[in-house]
Amino acid sequence: MDNKDIGNITDRQIIPICDGCPGSITICCRLYVIGKHDGTHYLDILKKKNIRGYDIWNVYKDKCGSDIYKMAEYLRKD
Repeated sequence: MDNKDIGNITDRQIIPICDGCPGSITICCRLYVIGKHDGTHYLDILKKKNIRGYDIWNVYKDKCGSDIYKMAEYLRKD
């Protein structure tokens, strides 16, 4: 993955789903990188579960204790 790859995904998918929330953008970038390693499309899961904008940050902080790997696990659950 190079800077062009993350730049394209950020513009097309991450910024729209985050509604401009900086914390959510950071979380989605981290989930994208984790997904590149484990083959999971976390951004698609967020869309399917209708988790957007500030809610992404809330799930990360409140439900997952600010642990990105717990959030990845949370999103993989049905």
